[in-house]
Amino acid sequence: MARAIVVGEASEALHRSRHYRWALFLVWLATVAVAAVILVRFPGLIVTKNYDLVTVIEVTGLLALVEAVQLWISPEIALLQAAGKFRQLAEATVLSSIVTIMVGFSLLLAFGPVASLGGLLSGVIVLARCMTRLRRQFERSFPEHGGLRSSGRAARLPPAGIVPSQVANTREDQTALADPVLSN
Repeated sequence: MARAIVVGEASEALHRSRHYRWALFLVWLATVAVAAVILVRFPGLIVTKNYDLVTVIEVTGLLALVEAVQLWISPEIALLQAAGKFRQLAEATVLSSIVTIMVGFSLLLAFGPVASLGGLLSGVIVLARCMTRLRRQFERSFPEHGGLRSSGRAARLPPAGIVPSQVANTREDQTALADPVLSN
């Protein structure tokens, strides 16, 4: 994504972020399926008799939801990092952390430790909303034909090992710069 941003291929960066998201989602889906099979068919493999199986399933479900939201926003985070939007990412993280602590502590006092995981879920949802807003702002920052305006330092630098005079202007040049082996 960073290389696509550097050479002004905003649509390519967005395309890559979508592929990244679906790859993460498929891994999450497989993980949840395996966890479900183990908890339903073979609970003794991971749950001792000291723990209530229903509680373990509730916690696993809540944490799976948290992970689903986190993986959904991972491409936005990577894209925004590549674009050098570090301050905005930090501000969103601080806000979501405050929500996580406040809601989690409130739920802990009111309903107990399992319910307190709802604080984690609410914080991640706040972060997701912030990331969606930041991504939309980022998408609106490019001109109609794939150019890119970014104030971040990372977005102004060429990819590692490439001097500014080598930044490609054509699709073929970009392929050659991205993989020198293919260009030979």
